[in-house]
Amino acid sequence: MEEVRVKLPDAATQEELLEIYFAYVHPALPVLHKQSFLEELRNGCVVYLPIVPVMCQSFSSRSRHVSRGCSNGFDSHSPLQFGRSRPHISPLLLLAMFSVAARYTSTHDNDRPPSESTMWPAGDAYLAEAKRLLDSSYASSRSATCQALLLMGYREIGIGAMAQAWLYVGMAIRMAQDLGMHKNADQWTHDGTSLFTSVELQERRRIWYTCVIMDKYVSSYMGRPLSISDREFDTELPSIDEVCLLFSCQLCLPLTPA
Repeated sequence: MEEVRVKLPDAATQEELLEIYFAYVHPALPVLHKQSFLEELRNGCVVYLPIVPVMCQSFSSRSRHVSRGCSNGFDSHSPLQFGRSRPHISPLLLLAMFSVAARYTSTHDNDRPPSESTMWPAGDAYLAEAKRLLDSSYASSRSATCQALLLMGYREIGIGAMAQAWLYVGMAIRMAQDLGMHKNADQWTHDGTSLFTSVELQERRRIWYTCVIMDKYVSSYMGRPLSISDREFDTELPSIDEVCLLFSCQLCLPLTPA
């Protein structure tokens, strides 16, 4: 078991960046299940500490879908259940979200848009922290790590670092396949119980089809072969219900529990 201390911004900055994320990033790249994410926020499942100890460990289990885990040290001591692996929002995922959202504001961390001859560093500190955490957690396949990798790739596309984006997307694809996201999991059961809830199924579908879309985009740009063949997956498309809500409602505040 390895403990990694992760630096997160203060609570006010986290709330600001999350509001920006769901206003500008999520409509273009809905890799998260917004409703469940916001419910976790309101239920206190996000950590607002500036320094967070993250415990990374490999677990042995009968199912590879819960055989690996990485928690933030605040998890309960109850045994892991099939398909129940994120009692708290992953600090790695938060850092990836912050690294993208920070580039949509000029008031964060005193970062101002630079002159034409220099690269704007907004969000670089969050990305660097995410990379450091990724180094110690990538061996553990998790949905949240897939999401973080896709967001890191999305950010690199935005700054023109296409080669690095291609690598992050490729890492996300391999991890998604390791978690079986390329297969229709609607009928997957364990001891007669569904392996995933309906929300978890929707999130898996979102992650997988984000992998599919970004694979095609980045590979076409780089002139490299696709990692995903359309003949090799049968995952159902995500529900359009939440996507429709993107254009009909605003983010409900406050993000923190009352």
